[in-house]
Amino acid sequence: MTRGGIVVALVWLALLAPQAAAARERAVVDGPTAVDRQATTIGFWAGESVPGTDWSSPDTYWMRRDLHAYTPSLWRVLRRNRIPLYFNLRYRRDFGPIAPGKPHRHDALSVIRTANRLGVPVWGWVLIPYEDGYWAWEGAAAEQFAATRALAGWARKKHVRLRGLVLDPEPRVRTPPEALAAILGGSDDNALTALFQQTIDPSGQCAAWHGYTDVVRWACATRSRSRPRPCPPRSTTSTTAISRSRTQPGS
Repeated sequence: MTRGGIVVALVWLALLAPQAAAARERAVVDGPTAVDRQATTIGFWAGESVPGTDWSSPDTYWMRRDLHAYTPSLWRVLRRNRIPLYFNLRYRRDFGPIAPGKPHRHDALSVIRTANRLGVPVWGWVLIPYEDGYWAWEGAAAEQFAATRALAGWARKKHVRLRGLVLDPEPRVRTPPEALAAILGGSDDNALTALFQQTIDPSGQCAAWHGYTDVVRWACATRSRSRPRPCPPRSTTSTTAISRSRTQPGS
């Protein structure tokens, strides 16, 4: 990924603990086990290299990934060191109900199956179409919840194993640069003050917070555990966190 400086992103994890189905060798989304006992884990956010990507052109969401980096040498390193991949999985492209007239891509599935075969841990990084905001932003709680459940079902159906599911809270794609900088701390106090003088929607923000909390409740109801958790550094434009994404004006 090549979208700016290295930062640490805070993410929500919706983790589905293995059930009796695991004993029957059905695919599962794991609960936190060995990962919790590690003091430090280095991993990579992966799978977002899609040539021709243009956030202002929604159709590019469905373009093919560039997987040339997944060479035998890379897989040997990942396998030897058990380096996790936080793999970009796109709702309505890779899994879930495919959008009418759009292709159902299987490039991510091939990577996950190879990782499973080699014992490389894989986490599902949940994204939604560009036109819906892509990230887990204020207005996307319901769709992110639907995508999270769909991804868990997809993993079972395809007989692949994910260590967990990750939601990435950031302002939606195509947020104006000046607003993005103010929200995420990349501008001065005057810019932030000007931003907050605009009309905001506290009730909508609270609803979004509760919507994302529902993901955690759902995980708990399925005997899972969900909690905020720092994940490995990835390339992005700024530091992100749940608390900051809540301050984004409605758009």
